[in-house]
Amino acid sequence: MPYRIESGAIDLMKIRSKSAVERKAAKIVQRKMVLRWAVPLAVALFAGVALFGFVELTEPTYYELLMEQVADAPADVLFEMTADVVEYAEDITML
Repeated sequence: MPYRIESGAIDLMKIRSKSAVERKAAKIVQRKMVLRWAVPLAVALFAGVALFGFVELTEPTYYELLMEQVADAPADVLFEMTADVVEYAEDITML
C-alpha cells in the first residue's frame, strides 16, 4: 500500500460518518420542532392583536358617548348646564 493507516482509523471513520449523519438528522428534527411551535404561536398572537384592534375600533369613545347623552338630554338640563357659562363668562378659563 502506498499509504499507511493507523489501527482503528477505519472504525473511527465509520463512527464519525454515522455521527455526522445523525447530527444532520437531529438538526432537521429540531428545526421542524421549532416550526411546529412557532407557527401556531405566531398565528395566535396575530389573531389576538387583530381581535384587540377590532374591539378597540368598534368601541365608542367617551366623546361619542357624551354626544349621545347630550342629544338625549332634555332642553332644561342643557340650559342648567350652560346657564353658569352664560352668566359668568369672564370666569371661564380656557385650557
